[in-house]
Amino acid sequence: KSHKGPGGDDTFRRWPAGGRIVFGSNREFADPTARLYIMDADGRNGQRIPTRDDEAARFPTPTPDGRDVFYRGGSAYAGSPYRVVGLESGAPRDVFHTGPIGREVHRPFALSRDGGDIAFVQEGNEPREIVVMGRHGENRRTVATYALGFLDAPAWSGDGRIAYTAVYRPANGAGRGRADIHVVDADGGNEVVLTHTRSYDGMPAWSP
Repeated sequence: KSHKGPGGDDTFRRWPAGGRIVFGSNREFADPTARLYIMDADGRNGQRIPTRDDEAARFPTPTPDGRDVFYRGGSAYAGSPYRVVGLESGAPRDVFHTGPIGREVHRPFALSRDGGDIAFVQEGNEPREIVVMGRHGENRRTVATYALGFLDAPAWSGDGRIAYTAVYRPANGAGRGRADIHVVDADGGNEVVLTHTRSYDGMPAWSP
């Protein structure tokens, strides 16, 4: 979701610890690319979080302690570096990288509730894998695959399971637009399909 901010569009809003809001905006730039900003909950004291001027900073996701923000940089043509930036230090660094984006996904990655792990959609021509690794890039492993379409929107539960959307999109186009919600353990075990419909069931979110 987005809305018109002062001089630009504000989008991808998230709440870090401390009650401030992290969001993307192009308010200081002539192009539509969103960069990272932070402001108080009442809209005051807005300031830019330094990232690269020449690339997007999409899907900002604060760590639970509110010290850092993960985001996706890059473009559909240059690939997708995933970076983390300190809210105080303003020093971004790469965490991991995926290939060029073949199909846009709505929510490509999620931090675990304790901030120790990342679940993300492995991108490419058809993003068919959910991958989990430590927040610094260690212990990377595939926990879910889907051969009949693509995956989207990983979301962590409080006890460390991952819900995600499996979008049914076979090569012949039959049943296009269907999707179901799956849940899997962080080690790839105990996968369960929660919905079985002919409609689009997606974008899962867990209760607090």
